[in-house]
Amino acid sequence: VFTNEAFETQVKEVEDIDALGHKWGEPEWTWTEDKSGATATFVCENDETHTEEVAATVTSETTDATCEEAGKTVYTATVIFEDKTYTDTEEVKIDALGHKWGEPEWNWSDDKSTATAFFTCENDRTHTKLVAATVTSETTAATCEAAGKTIFTATAVLDGKTYSATEEVVLPALGHDYGEPEWTWSEDKSSATAKFICGHDETHTEEVTATVTSETTAATCDTSGKTVYTATVTFEGETYTDTKEVTIEALGHDYGEPVWTWSKDYKVAAAVFTCRRDSSHILTISVATTEERTEPTCESDGVIKHTAKVTLEGKEYTDVFEIPIPAIGHDYSGEPDWIWAEDGSTAVAKFTCKNDATHVKEVDAVVSSDVTEATCENDGHGTFTATVSFNGETYTSVKELTYPAIGHKWGEPVWTWADDYSSATATFICENDETHVKVENATITSGPGEDGTEYVATVEFEGKTYTDTKTDLYDFYLNKSETMILLKESETLILTSYTDDVTWESDNEKRATVDQNGKVSANYPGHVTITVKSNDGKHSASCVVLVLFNDVTKPADYFFTPVYWAVEQEPQITTGYTNSDGTLTGAFGPKDFCTRGQIVTFLWRAAGCPEVTPTAATTFKDVKKNMYYYKAVTWAASKGITTGYMASNGKPSGKFGPNDYCTRAQIVTFLYRYAGSPAVTPTAATTFKDVKKGIYYYNAVTWAAQSGITTGYSDNTGAPSGVFGSDDTCTRGQAVTFLYRYIEG
Repeated sequence: VFTNEAFETQVKEVEDIDALGHKWGEPEWTWTEDKSGATATFVCENDETHTEEVAATVTSETTDATCEEAGKTVYTATVIFEDKTYTDTEEVKIDALGHKWGEPEWNWSDDKSTATAFFTCENDRTHTKLVAATVTSETTAATCEAAGKTIFTATAVLDGKTYSATEEVVLPALGHDYGEPEWTWSEDKSSATAKFICGHDETHTEEVTATVTSETTAATCDTSGKTVYTATVTFEGETYTDTKEVTIEALGHDYGEPVWTWSKDYKVAAAVFTCRRDSSHILTISVATTEERTEPTCESDGVIKHTAKVTLEGKEYTDVFEIPIPAIGHDYSGEPDWIWAEDGSTAVAKFTCKNDATHVKEVDAVVSSDVTEATCENDGHGTFTATVSFNGETYTSVKELTYPAIGHKWGEPVWTWADDYSSATATFICENDETHVKVENATITSGPGEDGTEYVATVEFEGKTYTDTKTDLYDFYLNKSETMILLKESETLILTSYTDDVTWESDNEKRATVDQNGKVSANYPGHVTITVKSNDGKHSASCVVLVLFNDVTKPADYFFTPVYWAVEQEPQITTGYTNSDGTLTGAFGPKDFCTRGQIVTFLWRAAGCPEVTPTAATTFKDVKKNMYYYKAVTWAASKGITTGYMASNGKPSGKFGPNDYCTRAQIVTFLYRYAGSPAVTPTAATTFKDVKKGIYYYNAVTWAAQSGITTGYSDNTGAPSGVFGSDDTCTRGQAVTFLYRYIEG
C-alpha cells in the first residue's frame, strides 16, 4: 500500500513467501586480555545485521618454562550453537625463567688472600656456578693500647650482579715501648720531671716527678763553688737518674763601711776596709784630705771642715772631721736711732750691731706725753718722751710738737623765720666748739612762685653766701583722696582751688566718668582714678574711686579684695551678674552657690582664655557650643582638670554637670589639678577631720592648706575649727577667694 497525492490510492494483494531462515557461518572469536574468557560472534550470511554472541567455555594446558627453555599455555574456547560445537585456541609463550642465583657460599684461603663464591640456582638446584672472587683489604693498625684489624672484602660478579663478603682479622695491641726519658728542670733546680715517650706513638707520654737531691761545694771570696743536683725516678720497674751542675761564682770581697783614722794635723786619713765574709781580708787606703773654713758670725759658730774621700770597687766613701769656731756675739753698744710716729704717739729705738750692720734690733719705746690742745683761736703744744731698756741700759728721746689753732668750723646755719616770712635769722654753730655761736640777720626778698609766694632769706658769713626759701602755697586740693561709689550711683568731689580754670578727667571711663563739676558717675565695678588739673599746668589733685557691686561693699569681708581683683584682671575673670541684654545687674552674688560651669570659666579666664581644639575626650553631652562655659570646659578637660561625672560602672558618663553646684572639695581639686597636682606632705596644720585619706580630694585639700589657699572653717572665736566642709556647696565669694589666694600667693 502506498499513497501519492498524484495518484489515487490503490490496493494489491500478493501471495505469502516463506522465511529464509538464518545461515550461520564460522564465528568471529574475541578473547579477554588474560585469555580467561572468550566470546563467539556469529553473523548471518543472509543478513549480516543478524548476529549472535555466545560466551565460550575456556580451558588451558601449560608447558612450564625452565631456566634455559621457554614454556607455553594453550587456551581452548568452546561454544555449542544451534547444536553444533565450535572451538578456538590461543597460545601464550612463557619466557625461559633464567637462573635465580641466591647468595653464594664463600670459601676463603687461610690467609684471606683469595676466595671463591659457590652459587646454586633456586629454580633448579642442579644448576651451580663456582666464581673466583677479587679480594681487597683495609687495615686499621693496632696502637699501643688498642687492637687493630684488617677487613678483607671478596667481590664476585655473576650474570651482571655483584656479590661481596667480608672477613675481619684482629691485630693485637702493640703495648708501649718507653725508652730513656727527657728531663725537665725547674729554673732553680729544686724540682725535675722525667718525660717518657713511647717509641710506637710519640703522643703517648708519661711524666714522672723526680726526687731531687743536691750536694754543694761553697764558693769563697776568690774561688767559685758548685751545686750538683741529682734527679731520680722509678718507672715501670726501672730507675732513671739525671744530674745538673750549677756553678757558684766566687763571692768577691764584701767590704762594709771603713774605719777611719786621722793624722794629728788632719791632713792625711786612712780608710781600713774589712771583708764581712772573711775578717782576715783587710784593705787599707790612705788619702790626703781637703780643708773648708766657715767663719763665725755674731750668732752662729764657725767651723773648719776636713774631708777625706776614697773610692773602692766603684763606690766612694767619705769621712768628715769638723773643728768648731765659737760665735763672736753682738755689739749693740752706743746710742740707738729713734723712729717717731708723726703724731708722737709711738717711738722705736733702732740698735745696730757694730760687728754686722745687717743685725738690727728694734725696741718699742714707752711713750709719755704732756699735751696742751689747740683751740679755734690758740695754738697747742705737746712734749713726748720715749724710754727703752736694752741690754741692761736705759735710753731716752724727746719729741716736741706744736699744734696750730684749728679755726672755727661753721656748719650750715639753722634758719628761724617770722610767721609772716617778713624776717629771718641764720644761727651758725662751730663744729669744733659748740659754745662758739654766731647769729646773723638775713636780707628778705619775695616774689610769685610756681606753687605760691616765694620768700628768700640771704646771709653773707665768713665770705660765703647762705640762702633759705619758704613758699606760701596757693590752695588746690580735693576733699577726698579715695572713696567708694555703688555701681550706677554718683558722687561729687569738692575742689578747693585758687582758680576755677580746671579740667576733670577719668583714667578709665568704662568704670567711671566725671563731668567738669567733679560729679563722678559709677558705671562698672573696679578701681578708677579721677584727676583734676589747673589749666595753667601748675597744680593737680587726684582721688581713687572704687566702683562697688551692691552686694560687695564691706572691705572687712574676706571676699572683698578677691572679688575686685577678679574684676580687674585681664582678661576679666568675672563681671558679676548680667541682664539678658548684657548689661550689669549691679550684683556679684558672693553668697550665691557657685556652679561647676562658673568655676571652670573662672579658671579658664585666669589662664588667659587659651584656645583648644575639641576632641571626643573633651566633649560632654550637656555642654553646648553656644554656652558661655563651652570653651572653658573643653580646655579644662584637655588639661586633665576635669573628666566629668563617672557612671556607676566607673567609666566616664559623658556628662559634666555645668549647672550643678560645686562643692568646696571639687573647687580645690580643680585648682590642684590646674597647678599640676604637686606632691604634698600632710602636717597637723593641713589635716581636717572631714577629709579622709584615700578620698579623691585628699591631696588637693592638703595642698590648698599648705599653700595658704584655705584654713578651713573657723569656730565662734575665730580660731580654726579643724573642719574643711568638703561636701558643702561652695559660694561664688569662696571660689574667687580660693583663686585669688592661689594666684597672688
